[in-house]
Amino acid sequence: MTIALLLSKLAFYLAALGLVGLSAASVRGDDRWRKLIAGLGGLTLVLVGVRLALQNAQLSGDVFDFGMFQWVWAPNKWHVLAISAGSMFAILAGFFATKWLSLLSAIVISLGFALTGHVQGRGGELLPLMAVGVHILIAGFWLVAPLVLWPVRSCGPPDIIDRMERFSNWALWSVPFLFVTGLWLAFYLAGSASQLVGTFYGRLLVLKLALAVLALGIGAANKVFVTQKLKAEPEVGRRWLRYALMCDVALFTGILLAISSATTLTGPE
Repeated sequence: MTIALLLSKLAFYLAALGLVGLSAASVRGDDRWRKLIAGLGGLTLVLVGVRLALQNAQLSGDVFDFGMFQWVWAPNKWHVLAISAGSMFAILAGFFATKWLSLLSAIVISLGFALTGHVQGRGGELLPLMAVGVHILIAGFWLVAPLVLWPVRSCGPPDIIDRMERFSNWALWSVPFLFVTGLWLAFYLAGSASQLVGTFYGRLLVLKLALAVLALGIGAANKVFVTQKLKAEPEVGRRWLRYALMCDVALFTGILLAISSATTLTGPE
């Protein structure tokens, strides 16, 4: 059951964050992902229901026994409602190509993450909740970079360079803020520096931060070296960009695994 919860949480994080990121890309004028946004909206709805069912099964000991469901629903109610509403906005935005619905979807889902989890367990103070919401919004934007920036053959070097430069302009201020909020939240949740390095939970948060630093380094290399290589030698630049984005995929997978493990296998002291 624990493994099922871990995998369902990983799938949920991937779908929901991908939905946030692609919705943000749609707001910025990238209309390539309308069908995928609608599909991810439906998948996120399904996954949030699966997580509730698995939590109920873990508590009651029986997949079909919902006598204890009220104890699962009570702490998750607002989170589930927010994620469900954001997913519905995404489905509508995907079908009707409405930017304001995409923006609303990204914001509501990001806030939905702040309405559950360990920050709520610490008392639900406003500043940490806001930090989680902003953190998720930027994380979604960053997570979809390999998809948004992938150098497909149908896209010429000028278009790839333009996408990279527009993405870098957003990332230049937002991704460092993502790291700063992640670092502050790690200390806030762990409780102290000793807990951060001396507990399994804290070490998972440190692992997440370390992987994020590596991803930051790859982003800096893309901006400084890969973009210039695309301008000078387009084919070589495409190859470098693919390698960099594949490294990002591996790092982002590690980050999501670390977060899923921290929120499923353990918790703050």
